[in-house]
Amino acid sequence: FEYAQPRYTSLPLYSPNDPNIASQIHHTIIHSYEGWDLEQGDTNIVIGITDTSFDIFHPDLSGNIKYNYADPGGNGDEDGDGFTDNFSGWDLAENDNTMFVSGNYHGTGVATFAGATADNGVGVAGTGFKSKVMLIKVSPDANQNLITHGYEGIVYAVTHGCKVVNCSWGNTTYSRFAQDVIDFATFDYDATVVASAGDSVAVYRDWE
Repeated sequence: FEYAQPRYTSLPLYSPNDPNIASQIHHTIIHSYEGWDLEQGDTNIVIGITDTSFDIFHPDLSGNIKYNYADPGGNGDEDGDGFTDNFSGWDLAENDNTMFVSGNYHGTGVATFAGATADNGVGVAGTGFKSKVMLIKVSPDANQNLITHGYEGIVYAVTHGCKVVNCSWGNTTYSRFAQDVIDFATFDYDATVVASAGDSVAVYRDWE
């Protein structure tokens, strides 16, 4: 004999039952299915999504939002963090808890890439699977093409427990302030900040 070993039986890669998952070609590219065989996320891991506008009632997203039960709404700033009734997230640009701007779904789309509820028989599956997403609006209602409070959004995310912060926005100008915020998030809070590979207004409008 050259060698002897058991005859191993293979199993299909884990595939959630979300009906539109086949349209999510990125799962194949980034090997999500192989990853889900090993790890399907953790509800204690929170991904901060800093973006434009969020539909907090979206049927494939609402189940994975990180809700702030310490400040459920209606009774002032119950958790004393300086943000009144930030139960479902916070709008830093408008300084309120109104997360959705009619007609703008960029933030909702980005949030579902990370946090769409998997295995619920609805829509698609987020890469984070069981992980939660914190919704942080960083653009003004009057002009959703401008990210005016992105770096404040990063600070909000890490100081509210996010271990990953997604930033699907950016520019090509160096900023010392921006670098200081990234250093604060990564060194002081041990968070991972994920930057866009090159957003632009043209790409944004095409995506919508």
